Amino acid sequence: MKLILKREILEIVKDSLNGEWWELDEPPADVFEKGNELYIEIEIAGIDLRDTHVVYMGDRVAVYGVKKRTVSGKNVRYMRVERTFGRFKRLILLPVAVDGNKIRSVYKNGVLTVICKKRV
Repeated sequence: MKLILKREILEIVKDSLNGEWWELDEPPADVFEKGNELYIEIEIAGIDLRDTHVVYMGDRVAVYGVKKRTVSGKNVRYMRVERTFGRFKRLILLPVAVDGNKIRSVYKNGVLTVICKKRV
């Protein structure tokens, strides 16, 4: 029931903005550990890696970004808009302590993987 209502509200907002739209949901994420590393995988398909930022903040990692339209302009009139565009933010509370100087990320097939070395 809540999901259906949420979708209806989002459609109304999307229609009222003429297709220009800020994403309200957070991209899905998985967090797991393997050996002495913590992995955070976030689905961000269709996003240019240059438009994303990973920020370490002590006990959490934030991923910020923006998904831009590939086609826009005065002469473009969308007939159907199902994909979402705009800014997103995903905040992940870290389940273990990590070394903030040993964090790296990899982007492959629409998934951003943030790899954190666990603090010993």
